[in-house]
Amino acid sequence: MDDIQKLIWNGQLNIEITLSQDLAIANLTREARQINFKIPRNAYIISYLPFILMKFESILKRKITNYDDLCNWWFSAEQQSNSELKDFTETPLMWNYPIGVSYDALSSNFTRETINKINNTSNIINVWKLTLYKTEKYPTNTILPIYTGMEEVRQQFMHQWKQACYIMHGSAKLFMSLSLQETTILWDSIVENDHEKFLKVQKKIVPVQFTRNIPLRIHTGVQVVQPVCRSDKSLKNVLKIEFNEEITRVVVQGIEISTNYNASDLYCRFYSFDGFLYVSIIKN
Repeated sequence: MDDIQKLIWNGQLNIEITLSQDLAIANLTREARQINFKIPRNAYIISYLPFILMKFESILKRKITNYDDLCNWWFSAEQQSNSELKDFTETPLMWNYPIGVSYDALSSNFTRETINKINNTSNIINVWKLTLYKTEKYPTNTILPIYTGMEEVRQQFMHQWKQACYIMHGSAKLFMSLSLQETTILWDSIVENDHEKFLKVQKKIVPVQFTRNIPLRIHTGVQVVQPVCRSDKSLKNVLKIEFNEEITRVVVQGIEISTNYNASDLYCRFYSFDGFLYVSIIKN
């Protein structure tokens, strides 16, 4: 199981970021406003904003005086909207979910035919295309506002773990009992992408044997639900109760898996860095 967790932790996405035209100096082509890099699936996209802005520094219309000011910056994802892969739409990203989860959720919104076409094109490197914006206000109330900087991101991360701990144990006491040093190590493990650091603290929260509930979130495109998920139930059973229909195709951590697995087994192998197991439903 440790090998699976390590592979999940080391998973990456190929990202192409395009700077919105209104933020760039005049007369630049779209290609001149793009950067490409790899990002860990277990990361918040907003945490990379200072790095991204530094890459765009020479073409920004207005000079950035504080790279840690994250307020009103947001990303949208480009999506193919039909099975011919010709039409595109843009969807604002919710930064407070792991970037790998957002990718799975929006990609899984494809039809079965579209996914099969993508999977059968083995000689193409899959690149997720995002656009960076800064506006007077966020485009949708689904984006969690950031009023200052990275401290709010850290607090949101801690809140997720507190909530996950409560779901697993019926109390957040185990998380609240962590020392300042331990919570610092937990956050640093995400910033530094250090799996060993992460495991040192995680093992104090996640039980060896589940007896209560599983922290589970289910994505259907941009919609997210958080059902009660007993640890002894199969994923198929949880999905049937939540959606009142038989769901056969789901993606977890970028992998299409069977819904017959027990929820607690899936959690132990595939939970994300914020303490939740994320499942994305594939359209039929």
